[in-house]
Amino acid sequence: MDPIREHHSRGCHEVTAATSEYLESHGDLKQRLGDLSRAFHELADLIPHTLENVGSGHFFPFTEAEAELRASTALARMGYYRHGITALRWVLELGLLSVYWDRADQAQFHIRKWLESKDRTPSTKQILKGLQEVSNIATYSRRSAFHQEVNKLYGKLSDYIHTRGMLYSSFELNRGNTISFNPGAFEIWAELALSMGRLVTAVHLLKYPVGLQHTPISQKFGLNVPMGFLDPWQADALRCLFEPEDLALLQEISDADSDAIALAEEIVRRPEVTQEEMERQSLEEGRFTIRAQGFRSWLKMEQDDLKGHSADSDVVRRSRKRVDQLKAWATEKGWLEHGFRGPPQGSG
Repeated sequence: MDPIREHHSRGCHEVTAATSEYLESHGDLKQRLGDLSRAFHELADLIPHTLENVGSGHFFPFTEAEAELRASTALARMGYYRHGITALRWVLELGLLSVYWDRADQAQFHIRKWLESKDRTPSTKQILKGLQEVSNIATYSRRSAFHQEVNKLYGKLSDYIHTRGMLYSSFELNRGNTISFNPGAFEIWAELALSMGRLVTAVHLLKYPVGLQHTPISQKFGLNVPMGFLDPWQADALRCLFEPEDLALLQEISDADSDAIALAEEIVRRPEVTQEEMERQSLEEGRFTIRAQGFRSWLKMEQDDLKGHSADSDVVRRSRKRVDQLKAWATEKGWLEHGFRGPPQGSG
């Protein structure tokens, strides 16, 4: 390896290790960043997928935002603080656009030209104006500093993108021209990331207020849950991001939304999924995975899911039965090692 590249690679590993050590000794920060990552993951389930919009690309802004958040986190952990911070502006823009395009429940049409790269990305001013068409967001904006917070955060992130003098430079954040661990710079990134996460999560909860209602969808639907709803534990993952006062306002707005209440009541009224139906769904899900990846790959995921369960538990007993059934099926199909697509290219 080239000596310069080797030195650079070693520096990244050292900074990553130092970041991990720092987070282990700062449990509160580690917890908050973990909450942010989990919240974004669960928030994806709140965006509705209907017969009208499925496959339209309406989901693209949010999936891209989640990917950019992962990239931003990785960059910050390696010591690329300025690059991690600039990526947060992309997360903020994409997160707001996710709701902006669906502000009139017509994302499948409104997003088309932008998705095809024929239209420019709306400015922050345009996005904020469009979001006011969502009545719950307009209410929240009147009763909070939402607009000011978006503009302030966008401006701060832009300072790093445009290198507004030394204060917003990589040189300042890394305390020199080489990659090095700087806890102060990492905490700057972390606080900006958390601020961004609260704003993006808030606009989604305001557009889709059923997210703060009680909707035990796994209990009612089993594995085949509908998109556009959250299980109670998923909603709790989002609540963790907010201060009590902001959360109370979001909950108040949700509780006053008649559509959200009606949807939640419809979920609660449904009968619970039976154990027989759960077994059927689990087998079907297993077959789907085995078709794509092979039985061995599916079995590893099944075993990972069982970690922490005692060997004589009902969960493990049902899993053994499922494994036997699916192994026999996969053997008959010739899919023990690989699914119907065959082994990955380049494998022996």
